Amino acid sequence: MKHFANLALLFTALLALLSTAGSAPAKPGPGTVVGRAVTAAGKPIAGAKIWVKPVVTTGLYETRTDANGYYVASGLPPVGYRVYGWHEVEYRGERFCLRLGHKDPADYSPLNPAKGATRDLVWRTQGRIEDVELYSDMGYFGGSVAVMNELSVPARNAPLEFTLTPAGPLIDGSAGKTLTRKPNAEGYLLDVPVGVYKVTATVTENGSKKPVRLGSSQGSLGAQATLEFKPLGQTCVGSSASGVGRAYLYWAKGGAAGAPASGGTVPTNPAGRTGRADGMAGVWEGTLTLESGQSFLVRYDFTDLEYGEGYVALGGDFYECASAGDCARIGRVTAGKRVPTAGANFTTTLEESGASFDTVGHFEGGDFVGITDAVFQGQEAVVRLRRR
Repeated sequence: MKHFANLALLFTALLALLSTAGSAPAKPGPGTVVGRAVTAAGKPIAGAKIWVKPVVTTGLYETRTDANGYYVASGLPPVGYRVYGWHEVEYRGERFCLRLGHKDPADYSPLNPAKGATRDLVWRTQGRIEDVELYSDMGYFGGSVAVMNELSVPARNAPLEFTLTPAGPLIDGSAGKTLTRKPNAEGYLLDVPVGVYKVTATVTENGSKKPVRLGSSQGSLGAQATLEFKPLGQTCVGSSASGVGRAYLYWAKGGAAGAPASGGTVPTNPAGRTGRADGMAGVWEGTLTLESGQSFLVRYDFTDLEYGEGYVALGGDFYECASAGDCARIGRVTAGKRVPTAGANFTTTLEESGASFDTVGHFEGGDFVGITDAVFQGQEAVVRLRRR
């Protein structure tokens, strides 16, 4: 029943037998792969998790680096292997599991340990992950930032320019640099070293730059925003991704923060009640259909309601259903709608797998129709819902 949870597990690999490592020999013998994991400054990384993984067969070899950053994987048959490494780091109260890179781009390619081989690893805060295909915001050691307007519409190639100023050390302890970035064709700022940043932005109109309002969440925009990253997922080994979760920035053209849309009114809820407000709260049922044609019955049950200046925000539970009367809860959903427009966004978090996806859409009478952004493995999906 839990197709979504099973699909999301494609982001991770199965764990295997544990081994130990000592200091690396000067010359690895037959059937042996050795290497060293270091920081960008050349300091050894102790306790890094290392996988020596066959390309097409079974027999994963897992070990850790020793106090000097060395690892050894021995007794390997003469087949193709790739070497992966992960470094666990505590940063701002969160535990990150960061993918380690190779010193030479060619080292991302498979090796054969028949005569012995060496693969060194290095902690990178930005740059390409050579064995991860570039798609959307994937394929970088740095974090990505999804830039959207107040209706969660991605800022695809929008004439925006963001200035990110570090507000403290980066995740590796180094001093960050002020960055200037523009959203790409998918609406992302790419490859930002993990840290905390104060962000300002401008939009170019008629040849001149004008400041915009920013926020790290909808409905709370000001002259600048604070940007920080969170870990990606719960498992520390298996994923080829960076280990950094996507961050978000919302923007709007200048004016008083939180002002309602032109011609709109600010909704009020003096009794503090929840219920069917502004056409969104309640139970919605329908389908989520992937590009591949695979379709799932889903249910959104919005129970929490919050009014703000010019918007309504909701929260509730997300279900996958085998039939109309047989649904299993697998995550949390939040939604937002600007007033008085018809546009809305749903953000769904699959708690069992650590995955999530965003849906941007609109209401057509009593129906909601939306498009999700990169649901699983880069597939978009069409979501059609009707309130029960």
